Amino acid sequence: MVLGFEHNGEAKAYPLLILNWHEIVNDNIGGKEVVVTYCPLCGSGLVFGREVGDRLLSFGNTGALYESAMVMYDRETESYWWQVGGLALKGPLEGEKLQLLPSTISTWEEWLTIHPNSVVLSRNTGYSRDYDFDPFDRYDRKDSPPAFPVSGLDDRLPPKERVIGISVNGEAKAYPIFLLGDSVTMDSVGGVDVLIISKASSFFAAAFEADLDGSPLEFFMEDGRIMDRSTNSVWSSAGIAIEGPLKGLRLTPIPNASEFWFAWAIAHPDTEIGGF
Repeated sequence: MVLGFEHNGEAKAYPLLILNWHEIVNDNIGGKEVVVTYCPLCGSGLVFGREVGDRLLSFGNTGALYESAMVMYDRETESYWWQVGGLALKGPLEGEKLQLLPSTISTWEEWLTIHPNSVVLSRNTGYSRDYDFDPFDRYDRKDSPPAFPVSGLDDRLPPKERVIGISVNGEAKAYPIFLLGDSVTMDSVGGVDVLIISKASSFFAAAFEADLDGSPLEFFMEDGRIMDRSTNSVWSSAGIAIEGPLKGLRLTPIPNASEFWFAWAIAHPDTEIGGF
């Protein structure tokens, strides 16, 4: 399993077996300064921009928790940040939010199929860790509660049901990846037509704006191929037309969070559940 991010044609993947131990990577991808974060307690793989106002921040792990989620700190102001919410909880930047970016959790095989030129984080981290050992093995049983106390649980889904969550124009929706299976889902969030591509067999889900230059498209899946009804062009899981009249065109990715349901619901208490 990897957490992947692509920008300006550069793709990088970060194995969860490494992130389980280190949780934060400050990086530059395609000219974008980012912080790649993973909280195993929330199953939350999130990529944020590292620029807040005119500051470029670098992040570390406080070792503290908030709502059973990792609390980060930035080295420049020593403000504390809630990873799941991307929110500064205390310090000089209290109340500021990090820019959430589109990212993907999937199998390495699926990521490499979509991004064949991707590089991957090396195990030569400079630390002595057994990256074949998963200290969180079986923690993701979906009916099991969070490991640490939280302010409340939303019982519409099991606590650790894995969802892809998106928030557009103040409206939040979560899509349960394994309930959707291998499919495409059309929806509207915050007045924007969206496309959710899910491949439960690869733990993969991605979100896109379902239009090109203001022209809405309707998508469907046939024999495992993603197609649009207007032109019957074939699309990849990266939102790129690979066959047909629209070949070479690309949908706009939507920033998203791949994480356990309990974490998404705490950060977005007014969330709806999409896809049904």
